Amino acid sequence: MLDLETLGTRPDCVILTLGAVKFDPYNIELEPGPGLYIRPDADEQIARGREVQEDTLQWWMKQNDEVR
Repeated sequence: MLDLETLGTRPDCVILTLGAVKFDPYNIELEPGPGLYIRPDADEQIARGREVQEDTLQWWMKQNDEVR
């Protein structure tokens, strides 16, 4: 399973976090593998040409601190 949190819906938008975990959806007896969590540097991405969509940024700002 892969989960991306971004600052937009286009493929060139800043990635805030990437989470991943390996699991077998057909065998619930098996434990999931170790998770992966990466938090890329947003400023570095912007410097390299990635974009921020204002409406998505505003949506994130309305979320609870725990969610952000």
